[in-house]
Amino acid sequence: MIVILSGQIGIGKTTICKKVIEQARADGHACGGVVSRKGRDEVGRAVIRVEDLSAGGGKAILAREGEPFKDGTSAGRFHYSPDGIAYAGKAILSGAEADLLVIDEVGRLELEGGGLAPAMAEAGLNKLDRVLIVIREFLVDEAVEKLGLRSQDPVMISYGNRDDLPDQILVKLKL
Repeated sequence: MIVILSGQIGIGKTTICKKVIEQARADGHACGGVVSRKGRDEVGRAVIRVEDLSAGGGKAILAREGEPFKDGTSAGRFHYSPDGIAYAGKAILSGAEADLLVIDEVGRLELEGGGLAPAMAEAGLNKLDRVLIVIREFLVDEAVEKLGLRSQDPVMISYGNRDDLPDQILVKLKL
């Protein structure tokens, strides 16, 4: 089962993922995949880091400013790290064996077949028992179509429902 978590930028999608992971682990379930968080890299530029839920540790995957990553790709003001993408891809593939695979988050790069899309395809998301994927609100329909995701209606986060969402998602995932 694939559950898509969606909502506006900054509404708390990653926070909800972390709460779902925390409760699933407290109930004895193994969690794998990646969650993202904002940070700064060694040269001080704003980056998005991915954290490996199985092995721990993290790596910058995207920079919003400054010089592109060595051998990386750029799209508009965003620069993507090939090392970060490879790191996240490995985390997704190893996380596919866990009770819950989390992918935070799918964006435009994946919809064009890059970024995490190859690892997601190799992991066979539609065949896994429990997958939680974060997708921005305006990309959900396109992501479902282009990535071939079999999912129920997306779980939309709002300020009014976000306190109850972790429990609702756990029920949907049968955890």
